[in-house]
Amino acid sequence: MPAFTGLILSLFLPVEQARLATVLVVTLTCILIYSLKPGNPVHSLLTNKYVISIGIISYSLYLWHWGVLAISRWTIGIHPWTIPIQISIMLATAWASYRYIEAPMRKATWAVSRSQTIGFGLMVATAAFLGVLSRWGSALALDHLFPTSRSANYLQGAERFQHVLLHNKTDEQGMLKTLNTDSSGQELARPRFYIFGDSHSIHYLEAIKKSLPKLGVGSASVGWGCGYISPLDINGHTKRRMADCEKYPQFVDNFLAKNLRPGDTVLVGHRWKGKKSNKHSEKTLNHLAQLIRAKGGRLLLIDDVPEIDEVDPLLCNKRPWRPFPAPRCFRSEASVDADQRPFEVMAERIQKDNPNVTYIKLRDLYCINRVCGPYKGDLIIYRDSDHLAEAASELGAQKIAAAIEYSNTGQAFGKAQNPSPNR
Repeated sequence: MPAFTGLILSLFLPVEQARLATVLVVTLTCILIYSLKPGNPVHSLLTNKYVISIGIISYSLYLWHWGVLAISRWTIGIHPWTIPIQISIMLATAWASYRYIEAPMRKATWAVSRSQTIGFGLMVATAAFLGVLSRWGSALALDHLFPTSRSANYLQGAERFQHVLLHNKTDEQGMLKTLNTDSSGQELARPRFYIFGDSHSIHYLEAIKKSLPKLGVGSASVGWGCGYISPLDINGHTKRRMADCEKYPQFVDNFLAKNLRPGDTVLVGHRWKGKKSNKHSEKTLNHLAQLIRAKGGRLLLIDDVPEIDEVDPLLCNKRPWRPFPAPRCFRSEASVDADQRPFEVMAERIQKDNPNVTYIKLRDLYCINRVCGPYKGDLIIYRDSDHLAEAASELGAQKIAAAIEYSNTGQAFGKAQNPSPNR
């Protein structure tokens, strides 16, 4: 019984513990098989005729269940009321596959009759067809064949994202390049606008360049849950995925101490959902604010996008073959506010304690009628569940630009400085 209980519980381990779960499943299964004896409750359960029937078709069930889920996801969706239907289809398909494909193939003598040869040929043709679908199948999707203005916008531009400028390790030389020079290798103009944080800051990069053309815009953002965070807040998963994450905040401090000039602006943005449990954020950001203030610069803190749970925004678009868009495509503005309120309170305290800090609330820009989803009219907001599409990032960039367009004295930003670029 303990081995069986442990086997069931190991299936619910978080995805970050996949290796541990695999080892546990194999080990506990071996122990379970060895320890099973007639009369044991687990033995009685596993030798029940209905359970055995599931076991017989289990391989076919394994092969076919994902197809049912994938087709459901793109059509009627996966809802509590559809689950009995989908399970029934999985079981029926698995039984038919076992009865008419798996069992006959296992017992067949290949190519001794014309019908078997034809059957074998059909199987090979089916496998080839599935291979073609796996490579080019997306082009045959109904959303591609019959696009709306929304899906067309998504397919034409939502997938573009500045991955090239997103560092997945603390590569100091690479970061210095993207902070000091533009794509052509020319030194950035002054005043400068520096972007730090994780991928939720970098998706504003190109839009900020458009909104603030007179500033030199440089960036050095990182991925994999890293960012301008305390080394004490770096979890084990991030340490395994992101090389030298603990060196990133020190790199930022050293860079700003050497390169920041009066009139420069620093923006820090993070995926708040991934960092909401950080215990040292306020102390870390206060330290940054004071460093920037000593150099005559300004710090902007931004909240996060109201991310959704659906990674493919096309599935949120109601179509004749998809009458019930997935519920996880949408969130109430109230739930987003409740989720981000702790960061907002912290940012407002930092702003109050540091006159060079401005906190900018952006998340409302991506919601309409108090509902946050993947679209705003025909404008597509996301390229996945939490990264902004190119056009949507311009909404936030325009608000960021407006916030720094005027200094505290009411003068246009940068005009109090020398109008000629100070290199």
